[in-house]
Amino acid sequence: MFKRILVPLDGSKLAESVLPTALDLAKHYHSTLILFHVLEKDVPTSIHGQYHLGKLDEAREYLESLSDHFVADGIRVEIDLHEPRQTDVARSISEHARELRADLIILCAHGYGGLRDIIIGSIAQQVIYLETIPVLLIRPDQVKNDSIEGFKTILVPLDGNPVHESALPIATSLALKYGADLRLLSIVPTSEHLKSKEAAIGRILPASTLLSLDLSAQESKEYLKKIAFEFSNQGVYVSGQVVRGNVVSRILETVKLEKIDLVVMASFGHRNFDAFWEESTTPKVLTKSSAPVLIMKETKGEQME
Repeated sequence: MFKRILVPLDGSKLAESVLPTALDLAKHYHSTLILFHVLEKDVPTSIHGQYHLGKLDEAREYLESLSDHFVADGIRVEIDLHEPRQTDVARSISEHARELRADLIILCAHGYGGLRDIIIGSIAQQVIYLETIPVLLIRPDQVKNDSIEGFKTILVPLDGNPVHESALPIATSLALKYGADLRLLSIVPTSEHLKSKEAAIGRILPASTLLSLDLSAQESKEYLKKIAFEFSNQGVYVSGQVVRGNVVSRILETVKLEKIDLVVMASFGHRNFDAFWEESTTPKVLTKSSAPVLIMKETKGEQME
């Protein structure tokens, strides 16, 4: 599944916070870790009090030092140092991910500019927008310590759209590797959370709208039951739950209350950058989830609303 994992680093401790997860995944999948650094133009020596790599020789020495340490731990490692200096770091990451045949990118988002973007800032946004390669986004506040306990509970939000079902093979693979529980979640809105067009109909035909939503909830239960049965036959413990309310809020509540370790989501790939980040559910979950989010982007289908 994950044979080659790309990890962009900038020399900061914040960026290194993804390394325990990257190493753990590499061990479970016998993957090659690709430690990658982009030499940026006009980069300051420190950001938020943390040192940032700026020179070619020190960047090479830094990556080689990490590589030596990981190789001693039995991990296959490659290093890639991109020069000449770049201003478009996101595009450089995306292009090199393809050139290096990576099938997963693990990103830490922090700070501002370059790889120092704040939480889901410009670089992380652009990498996720540009890439069809799965991207695992980890914020520093989601890392408790340098040790890793692995993924024990994995959440996959579903709404009946085949695009979002494409997250299931990756989630199932991870559940099998880690012996994790797979949780399926479907959210049916209440009348208060309908979109504008449906809300207008709801005001005119309130009884019919409530009946339609109740039927949708029942259909969602049957849908999740079918999916759970299919994937439980692969040796994974799968459970499904249907809840009512706002999609983003209920996903975030489930992540927190159920102590989810990883959210796996598939999202429709908008051609328009702003549309993807303003209309899609996935980016809203990315910005607020208390657990890391693995996102894979499909180029066909419809986005989860």
